[in-house]
Amino acid sequence: MAGYSKHYSAPLYSATKHAVVGFARSMGAAEQVQGVKVVCICPGIVKTPIWTDGAPGSGARYGITDDIALTSNVVAEAIAEAIESPYIPGGTILEISKLGGTRVVPEWNIDPPHGTEDDKAAMGNAAPPEMIKNVMGPILRVTEAERGKLVNERA
Repeated sequence: MAGYSKHYSAPLYSATKHAVVGFARSMGAAEQVQGVKVVCICPGIVKTPIWTDGAPGSGARYGITDDIALTSNVVAEAIAEAIESPYIPGGTILEISKLGGTRVVPEWNIDPPHGTEDDKAAMGNAAPPEMIKNVMGPILRVTEAERGKLVNERA
């Protein structure tokens, strides 16, 4: 979902995903021209080893729980469906979310991701608040400290 939403806690990650969405949309005509179907799968949080086997407690620290995280099998099934279905044309952006299910993301005037609270979607944060706090915590502490130094220097 980072390919069509904003993520203050991970702007470079989000920017690279925006590029993938743009590429997939641009390659949509390849299906008719060359017989090659290009689609983009945009899953929500996926329970992978980066969350389960990474730094101790990574998933818990960022609020990744089984009730919001997809399995890799669910994502693989969606990929297979996108490839095989005649109803999913090239250039399609397919969102997969444990909270909101599967949907085709419209090319224009897109709605926020399904399954998010309105305030989170408006802020571009379809992630749990504790995840944002933990991810941004070190950065926010440094900027707050620097801001304090600047205020003290001016006094």
